[in-house]
Amino acid sequence: MRRQSCTRRELAKLALAVTMLIGCDPGVRPDPDRVDPELALPEKGTVPLDLRIGVTPHSGQDTASLLQPLFGYLERKLKQPVKGVTAKDYDSLAELVKTGKVDVGIFSPLSYVKEKDGMRAVAIATATQHDSPTYVGYIVTVGEWPPPSLESLKGKRIAYVHKSSSSGWLYPRALLRERGLDPDNFFAKPPVFAEDHKEALRLLAVGDVEVAAVSGPFVDPGPLNPLIDDVERDSLQVVAKTDRIPFDCVVVRGDIQRDLGEQLQKALFDFVHEPEAAQLQKTWGMNGFVRPEGRYEDLARHYEAEKDKK
Repeated sequence: MRRQSCTRRELAKLALAVTMLIGCDPGVRPDPDRVDPELALPEKGTVPLDLRIGVTPHSGQDTASLLQPLFGYLERKLKQPVKGVTAKDYDSLAELVKTGKVDVGIFSPLSYVKEKDGMRAVAIATATQHDSPTYVGYIVTVGEWPPPSLESLKGKRIAYVHKSSSSGWLYPRALLRERGLDPDNFFAKPPVFAEDHKEALRLLAVGDVEVAAVSGPFVDPGPLNPLIDDVERDSLQVVAKTDRIPFDCVVVRGDIQRDLGEQLQKALFDFVHEPEAAQLQKTWGMNGFVRPEGRYEDLARHYEAEKDKK
């Protein structure tokens, strides 16, 4: 009996080792936000004749045209036409994915977190700028140096971008909470909502608002800064910076063929080495892509905190 018990124990250990090695259920797909997300796509899925890529309108209704260097590169790599579509607003892109009007979506980070559970889609990449997959949001004003304190802006009128904008809404409000300030009552009511980041900065430049909450790349010196002709750059003052925010998330509709998803993901990862990457940096402000694994967890926590306030 003792020998038989020992044999069973050894067999149990061997079975456990084999289970850990090969996995207990070959039908279970990995978490699409983590490793090998393209494996969540079906082997015999849809292969569209034209790959339609939708984007959120963070630079206005011509945002898709700014990504033309990327679309042209993907046409070459995938050997099929690629068409860009700008969603009418931040929340509309998910509907385009759900209804099959686009095959791929490039979501602003908060839009992705809000919609991912309701979309039948798989995240395959996060955009990067200068090899970084994160950026910061700014609360800005105009005036002489030094910039005022955040606390001194109480009662001022602020321009946000959209309630589905991470840097133009969610993270600035999280910043206020971290400073012990009530985001619902700190600024003048009601706040102004701009069409996009450029419009928020324009409203600030012409004096329609006294504060703006926007994405850092639209403020830092570079091609995305729209204020060069409207106001002297030196008069734009950064009052506060948010925590790091992940860049845009690329998702593939859940019925797309796995091979196409793999090819698309590989092409995105290789893009930073192509000449079009420098062009995209000038137009879109981002020039590469990495895996999306776990990058949106902090953002999801901020979003849950925002929902709890309602």
